[in-house]
Amino acid sequence: MKKSPFILLLTFVLLITLTGCGNDLTYSEVSIDHVESNLDAFIQQAEPENGIYLFFHNDDSFYVYVTSGHLTQGERPLHISNFNVERKGDVLHIYYEEEQAEEGSNNHRLYLVKLDKPIEEINAYKNGEEIPFAMVGGS
Repeated sequence: MKKSPFILLLTFVLLITLTGCGNDLTYSEVSIDHVESNLDAFIQQAEPENGIYLFFHNDDSFYVYVTSGHLTQGERPLHISNFNVERKGDVLHIYYEEEQAEEGSNNHRLYLVKLDKPIEEINAYKNGEEIPFAMVGGS
């Protein structure tokens, strides 16, 4: 009988802990082939230019589209890698790298970022250097 209150308390603490774990800043790569029509139109508009693009989905999530596939004659393709998102206070930092690649490598990436709390500013960094966003849009 004495174990029942302990088990009940342990279950309650575990439930509270697991409920709080769902509010983390997260990001994941998303297939470009299965997006909403307004996001697809945004990506189509961004296609002709290399860069990083933001598309705000709602108050607590947005998409980041990164492309480096548009090359001039004789240029080697670039590969996008090491995408990462970090929060420092009210500022969100988006990092990625471009590196020389072989023909046919994936040089278009789409990520969904889910915020844990509101932010005031978003900065982007390519290969460690801060860069501007090519375009910002939303639904």
